[in-house]
Amino acid sequence: SAIAALARRALLGHERQGPTLRLRYELGVAAELEKLVAQERICCAFLDFDLAGRADAVHLDITVPAQAAEFVDTLLAHFLGERAAPTGGTAAPCGCQH
Repeated sequence: SAIAALARRALLGHERQGPTLRLRYELGVAAELEKLVAQERICCAFLDFDLAGRADAVHLDITVPAQAAEFVDTLLAHFLGERAAPTGGTAAPCGCQH
């Protein structure tokens, strides 16, 4: 997916705090990241996205709600540019075709 490719290309770092993944991207990809997050908000509307440009990097926090807790690792792996194990035959647990 485009978001996974962006992570592989421009992700500076990440930190996982329970159901929240905190990502830091290179400043130069802010516009691209905004567009991709807008698409993800439509596709995976149950996820909470908090995008903020700061002096050091573009920060994106993604939180998985409690009702999707069983899919937290799979969902968040996508944003790190990793392939997660299949979870029952769909492309992604949220129904997206990533």
